[in-house]
Amino acid sequence: MSRRSSLQASQPAPSSTPLTTRVISQGVALLENLDQQRYAKRARYSTVLADEPDDLDLNSPIYDSFLASQGAEGIVTMTNFSASEFNLIWTEVRQYVFRHWNVGSGRKSAVSARDLLLMFFTSLKHCGTWDVVAAVFKQKPTTFEKRVMSFLIVLHPYLMRTFVTAVEQKWPMQALAESGHRFKNFPAAWYATDVTFQQTNVPAGAYAEKKLYYSGNHSLYGHKVEVSVVPNGFAIDCTKFYKGSVSDKTIFDENIDSHLANLAKRTGETTLEDSEPGMEQWAVLADKGYQGIQHNVRAVLPLKKPVGGILTFAEQAKNDRIASDRVIVENYFGRLKTLWATCSNTYRWSRKSYDIVFQACLTLTNVHVRLHPLRAEDGDANAQYINRLNAIGA
Repeated sequence: MSRRSSLQASQPAPSSTPLTTRVISQGVALLENLDQQRYAKRARYSTVLADEPDDLDLNSPIYDSFLASQGAEGIVTMTNFSASEFNLIWTEVRQYVFRHWNVGSGRKSAVSARDLLLMFFTSLKHCGTWDVVAAVFKQKPTTFEKRVMSFLIVLHPYLMRTFVTAVEQKWPMQALAESGHRFKNFPAAWYATDVTFQQTNVPAGAYAEKKLYYSGNHSLYGHKVEVSVVPNGFAIDCTKFYKGSVSDKTIFDENIDSHLANLAKRTGETTLEDSEPGMEQWAVLADKGYQGIQHNVRAVLPLKKPVGGILTFAEQAKNDRIASDRVIVENYFGRLKTLWATCSNTYRWSRKSYDIVFQACLTLTNVHVRLHPLRAEDGDANAQYINRLNAIGA
C-alpha cells in the first residue's frame, strides 16, 4: 500500500449527517429544552431563603442581655474572654456547631448555640455544683446541666482537633527553631511533661476501690492527668485521667507509644542543631518523679541526691537549668487552674465526664495562651494551688 493510501485510511470518516441548518437548529432547541427543565426544578421552590448561619448569629438573646447589662467586662467575668475574643472563638466553632448540634429528629434546644457557648464557658469557669451557675441564667439545675453537657459532648472533638492536635502539628521542632522558641538550656527537648492532680469527692464503694483514688503525696482523693507543653506555652497532648494513687512514671509508661511517636524526629529535622548528633529522637523534660523513663525515651531529668550525700555544684547547676526550662509546664498548669474552676476546685461532676471536661478546659487554655502568652505569675499560681492542696490534706 502506498504512503498516500495509508494516510487516507488513518483519517476519520466524515460524519454521516452533515451539519445542515436544520440539524443545528434541532441541537440548539434540545439545549434550550434542557435549560427549561433545569429552571423548572427550581421554580417549584420558594424565593424566600431560610436562615443562614449569619442570621442565626443574631439569635443570642441571653448573650446580648448580659452584654447590654454588664458590658464587655461582664463577659470577661463570666467566660475568661473579652467580648471580641468570645466572638473570635464563636466564629471558629460556629460552622461545626451548626452542622452537628441541634440537628436531626427529636426535640430541639430552646437555647441558641451562641447562648449555649456562653453558658458552657461560664460553667467551666465557675462551676463547683450546677445550681449556682444555673441560677445566674435563671434555669433549673437539671435542665441547665443537660443542656451544657449535651453541647460539650458535641463540641469536644472539634475543640481537641482544632486547639490541641492542630497546635501539635503547627509547632514541630522545625517550626520552634525557625521562630526562636526552643528551650534555652536544653534545645534538644521538644516538650516538658508533668502530671497535674485534682481533688475529687471521696469515691463511693468499698475501701479497696476508694484507696485507688487516694494520693499519698497530697493525702487527698483525686484524679491525675499527664500534659505535655512545648516551649512557647501550648499543650500538645494530654492523657485520660488516672486514679490518684497511680505514680507519674506509671502514667508515662502507659502512654509510651504516644511519646515515642511524638519525640521521633520528622523529615528534615535531622539537620537541626542537637547536642547529641545522630539521635533519632528529641528529648522530653521531666522532674525527679520520672526517673527510669530514660530507658525508653530520650529524657532530660534532674539528678537525685545520693543517699546520705549532696549534689556537687555542677550537678545542682544542671538541675537548676532543667527547672528553668521545665517551668513552662508549671506555668501552664497555673494558667489552667486560674481560668477554670472545674479543673481547680474539688471536682463534683460525673466521673464519667471528667476526661471531656478536663480536655475542654485544656483546649480553651490553649486559646487563652494564644491571646495572652504565659508569664512567671502563672507559675506562682500553680505553686499556690499545690500548697493549698497540701494544706487541705494535712
